[in-house]
Amino acid sequence: MKYKVKGITDDLVSRLSQWPNVEVITCTDAATMDVYDPYFSITLDVYYRGEGIPLRKNREEIFSDALFFESSTVTLKDRFMIDDFPVRIDYKDIERIDKLISDLDNPDALYRERGTYIFHRVEEGILLYEKSDWLGDIRKKLEKMPDRFWEIFREVSQSRMEHYLSDIGAAVFQKDNLFYKISIAGFLNSACCTLFAINKKFEPSAKRFHDLIGKLPVLPAGFMANFDVLLRIDDNFTTERNREVAELLAKGIIGL
Repeated sequence: MKYKVKGITDDLVSRLSQWPNVEVITCTDAATMDVYDPYFSITLDVYYRGEGIPLRKNREEIFSDALFFESSTVTLKDRFMIDDFPVRIDYKDIERIDKLISDLDNPDALYRERGTYIFHRVEEGILLYEKSDWLGDIRKKLEKMPDRFWEIFREVSQSRMEHYLSDIGAAVFQKDNLFYKISIAGFLNSACCTLFAINKKFEPSAKRFHDLIGKLPVLPAGFMANFDVLLRIDDNFTTERNREVAELLAKGIIGL
């Protein structure tokens, strides 16, 4: 982590750790990238217990030196700039995470999750602050997740993949180029998520899918060649041809 980035990060952690219910703060590896990389950001995960996160207006006052402060109205997330560096802060409820990985006999909550990225952040986050053993304990649990956990996420992702495959076919038939592109993007994302679940790996950021997907030990035969066809911008490959390739990919994944 660069010196200036570390200084800003340490200052942010110093402020956040003053809140009484904050137990753990981590950052993602996006903060270790070159600051000129478009994917660079100081992204912090603040794990709290109870109702200890100040209201939005209070958080904006705490970060009064920030520019372009904005906050999600759907989830607890803040975004702003400090010294021309993008900062992203996600506030995560410890009790919710604990419940997700412990209540496998009642997996409805897992079915509602969009994927396992939340657990990847817990597993891979760079520890900056802790006042309890929660992070170490939860990481031990994540190393030994039961087969049922991975089966649930495979079911969710594979069902979504099949849905997008159907949409691709419909878009090709209707010659609807916009819906085709929306569907092919959803198909590629859900296909990758299915493969991570099959390999019992938590999903990384989608920015890293292409780098990591080919390194998974269990893949369908010829997967990467077909996968790259769908990523190619090439007039020689029609949408109908890409639909056929997507179907091959889906059949290979379902057969694993």
